[in-house]
Amino acid sequence: MDVIDLHNYQSQNIKDKHGTDVYHLAFMHIPLSEFTEFSNHGEFYGVQEERVSCPNINLGLFDHIKKNGDISGAFGGHDHMNNMTSWYEGVELAYGQKSGYGTYGRKRGARVITLKEHYNQEGSAKISSKSPYNLSKWNDYPTRFSEKRR
Repeated sequence: MDVIDLHNYQSQNIKDKHGTDVYHLAFMHIPLSEFTEFSNHGEFYGVQEERVSCPNINLGLFDHIKKNGDISGAFGGHDHMNNMTSWYEGVELAYGQKSGYGTYGRKRGARVITLKEHYNQEGSAKISSKSPYNLSKWNDYPTRFSEKRR
């Protein structure tokens, strides 16, 4: 089972168990190829101090993320000097930032994701996240993303 099969399998299992109004965050070390797309067009906030290091071949995971419609944000790492974030084709794509010592890059930091559970009229939980790179901007998972996705 490859990562796309695993994503599709888990996505369907969660929908079967909890319904379709459930949203997730994805965390991965190597950023998706789509990070390069928003980087090349300058459509992001935050800092880019090195090129995006992603696979040369787009394996299609992002297309499945969009098709399944249940991942609101995907977070990548690997590139120690980037902390940029973008809204890309209905999904928030964001870097973490180097947080430790002993690797390249002088700036250390972190992306802080604060999850808050609150319930709508049907009793479904809603999750919120606040990015430290733009403190006036709240990313409301899934409300903010659901509105832009439509």
